[in-house]
Amino acid sequence: MLTNLRRSLRFAVFSCHCVLFLFVAAFTPVATVAKGDTLYGGVPINWDPNSLYPGSSYIPGLYYWNNDSGDGGQANIGWCLIGGGQCNMQNPPGRIPFYTAAGPSAPASLYFSSTGQGLRLTLDAVVTNQKNGGSGEDFFGYYSTDVSGNHVGSPVILFNSNQPLGSTMFLSTFSAGQNYAFFLENIQGYGTGAQQTTYSFYMNSAANSSTGSMPADNMQHFAAFQNGSTFYLGAVDGDACAGTFTVNNSPCIPASAFDYNDMVVQISPDPDPEPEPATAALFALGAICAGIYCGAAFRGPAIKRLLERASAFFRFTNT
Repeated sequence: MLTNLRRSLRFAVFSCHCVLFLFVAAFTPVATVAKGDTLYGGVPINWDPNSLYPGSSYIPGLYYWNNDSGDGGQANIGWCLIGGGQCNMQNPPGRIPFYTAAGPSAPASLYFSSTGQGLRLTLDAVVTNQKNGGSGEDFFGYYSTDVSGNHVGSPVILFNSNQPLGSTMFLSTFSAGQNYAFFLENIQGYGTGAQQTTYSFYMNSAANSSTGSMPADNMQHFAAFQNGSTFYLGAVDGDACAGTFTVNNSPCIPASAFDYNDMVVQISPDPDPEPEPATAALFALGAICAGIYCGAAFRGPAIKRLLERASAFFRFTNT
């Protein structure tokens, strides 16, 4: 009699331990490690804030994005990032490395390779007059690419230049190893039907296109900066003047005025990716571990009773 009582008490204690283990395994959050995607087409290098246009240390062409701006004397993407001048940017990250080709010059083509983790995109700055229908509007989005950065999928719009700063979009579109890039579309005369002219600028500059009489340039309209697993993309919405197309007679801007601040978008790993691990799967894992743990202490009828109780508990939590 006393022996049976001791066995029952021991069984009750270990049963409580097993149930507790099940709850911990099932309901403890699984930490997600933020891994930034990889950017191809250039190499990251540091830069000196004292060399920003039009400072005393400014060297023309040293940083391809470091130019004069029609938005103010201190308004190019560099000023945006350090939080100064005439660029109003949310949470500027400071002087972070930018991607460049040899020279250093603008990379001809840039594209990302996905880790498979979702992305969070935030509209951090919009420094452009392309916000009012008839005078023009900008659109920012993504497209799939091949291993050379050539787009192979239809472009998908994410933001427009009339949205408030801080607007956020989440992407779970890309699987691990899939390549993608971004584009900026400037529609001159937006909403005026036949009078519209669309200029599309891609991270692969050879793909830039125009629907009007003024051809699109083949210049890089994106500047990419990296801070850990987070990237910042600054884009130019104006077509570069060339030949008979000049500032005086065409809707173009000098290449020396490419300021890369028209739309600035932050790209970072989604801190709360979907889908999350299913609770039932975690519970099953906990049940296996609990079985091993309890099996070391019980034999025969005791194990049978424990499994019956665990089975009943599992059915109850899934009704």
